[in-house]
Amino acid sequence: MRDVLFFLETSVTGNGPPFFACARRLGLTPVLVSRHPTAFEHIADFEPLAVDAMDCATIVRAIDAFGRDRVAGVCSPLSQWAERVAQVAEAIDRPHSSPEAVAICRDKFRTREVLAGAGIRDVAFRSAFSGLEAEAAAKDIGGVVIIKPREASGATGVRICHTPQEVRDHVDHFVRTMPRLAKFGVSIEEYIEGPQFGIELFDLVPVAIRRKHISPPPASIPIGLDCPPMDDPQICKMVEEHAIRATRAAGYERGPAHVEVRYGAKGPCIIEINPRIVGGVGAESVRLAFGVDLVEATIRFSCGMPYSLDRKFQRASATRYLLRRDIVALDVTGQDDAMAVEGVSEVGVYAHALLRGGPALNYMDRIAYVVSEGATTADAIKSADEGLRRLQIIPESSWGRAVRKMKKKVFAKEA
Repeated sequence: MRDVLFFLETSVTGNGPPFFACARRLGLTPVLVSRHPTAFEHIADFEPLAVDAMDCATIVRAIDAFGRDRVAGVCSPLSQWAERVAQVAEAIDRPHSSPEAVAICRDKFRTREVLAGAGIRDVAFRSAFSGLEAEAAAKDIGGVVIIKPREASGATGVRICHTPQEVRDHVDHFVRTMPRLAKFGVSIEEYIEGPQFGIELFDLVPVAIRRKHISPPPASIPIGLDCPPMDDPQICKMVEEHAIRATRAAGYERGPAHVEVRYGAKGPCIIEINPRIVGGVGAESVRLAFGVDLVEATIRFSCGMPYSLDRKFQRASATRYLLRRDIVALDVTGQDDAMAVEGVSEVGVYAHALLRGGPALNYMDRIAYVVSEGATTADAIKSADEGLRRLQIIPESSWGRAVRKMKKKVFAKEA
């Protein structure tokens, strides 16, 4: 009997816990395959399976030792493991997306190359592995550019740059501070002004489209979602069609895809194609707005079970994130007050994002969120905005910062 769902790694936030809970709800036993599975025991109910390495051959051997006949499918809530999931599922003859297409989507520069080869030339783009190369590429493109690590997510390492010198400085810093990601290089792309949208596709079928609100430059952090958008329906249709056309051109035709598109002066432009469902609490906004459970659909797809993408109703949802910005946040208060707002369905604080210093750079600097629902998008937005307004950041005191710095120095000496 195939009653086990193998998960390759997980996360403590976003889709991690909901995936495990959904698997249990569907009568499956979730097994977490990880080098350190017990580190996640506090987030969800699963069976741990420790492995020495996360390469395809090692995982397949672990599955065979466990009992391949029991494994219904392979899954992961994390985009960085999407290619490995597809490879393992293919190796054990379980449902999967195309490993080759997933690899294309995971590499932002390769995505651009493939789309350009298919006639979808949305922006000028170049690749680089050093600040000097990036500076030359930025001069070649001209104007404002956006720097993206070729293999990363959550706005990690992303920066909008107005001059070639800014590009060089940022890429040099990225190479020094994030060598694991920097070894894959960066994509330097023409920056597009205009509203941004997130489109959820499943087997190339459009499930939902949402307006995305992005933090002010130079970072590019999603700080809000409106589902469905209040934008011109014709623009939304064009954006949706462009997302489908690009995803098909990338060869990604099976499974979930979260596609980001900006509508600029020349029309819709692909930002990126993610071979997964939307992260964070984005899947919940789709469920609240339309009754479509993207987490369940993904698990059913992975296990060869029937799934439906039909909308059960037509409502709306909005999500707002509290961004840390330049201060060090000790805590966030006002959660009960935010939950008391009519229409607010969920409020949460990301404990792992507290006590971070410096300017806000990526998704890890979102310290809290509010999710709302309503009969219309305007209703949902009003509730989410009011809920967010009631959240208050408690900044770390100067005394607390001094103690924390002293502890870091002591730990560094002991190490």
